[in-house]
Amino acid sequence: MECIKKIVEYAVTNDILTKIYGNLITALPNSALALHKTGRNNVVENEIEIVEHICEETSIDTEMLLLNHATQSTLMMELTHLEIQFVNSCCQDLYKKKLEKNVCKILIETKQSKAEWLSERKFRITGSRIYEIYTYKGQDWPRKSNRYFFPKGFSNKFTQHGIQYEEIARRVFINTTGLAVIECGLVVSEFNPWLGYSPDGIILSCNQVPEQLLEIKCPFAGKFIVPTFAKILSNYVIF
Repeated sequence: MECIKKIVEYAVTNDILTKIYGNLITALPNSALALHKTGRNNVVENEIEIVEHICEETSIDTEMLLLNHATQSTLMMELTHLEIQFVNSCCQDLYKKKLEKNVCKILIETKQSKAEWLSERKFRITGSRIYEIYTYKGQDWPRKSNRYFFPKGFSNKFTQHGIQYEEIARRVFINTTGLAVIECGLVVSEFNPWLGYSPDGIILSCNQVPEQLLEIKCPFAGKFIVPTFAKILSNYVIF
């Protein structure tokens, strides 16, 4: 009798995966999967393949290595060709004053200071909030922009739980996997300074080259689940 827990591996080609993906989107056009691909405003018509370029120079500073690796993708290069249209001259002045800065300095200072981190990300579209811009289906962009760049501060038990356990989760990951993980501040694209991202961790290869991003999630619901039961529910929980 076959064990129900036995993992059976199937050889699925990229063509089959593409067809499955397309069938799901066709059958469920309003699903999160379909909206994530097309955007609710249909502003993205073509997917741009992101090609990672590995920097072979391992003797340069870690900060410069991270920045070089982060900006050397076809997507970032493609965005540099987009013309930024300013509504008024004051908008252009604000852009130059607040965004056109030394990105390496930002990377270092935002790691050392929470105040600097908050200041530098204020007028940028960041990784943690870009989804609400990408999927916005309304037409009142002035109101949306105002609420995005000047949000009301909030803190609740869910955010506090995540802050409390993020460092613990990162340490468990490092100790369990043995991988080299470094922390950094706000990563800003030199050629697209209106974009920023603060990774929970960057996984380095054996040659100390940025290889993968570490994303940490600390769901509040897990607070009430004993470790043994949590391990049964998820293949991603490590004890």
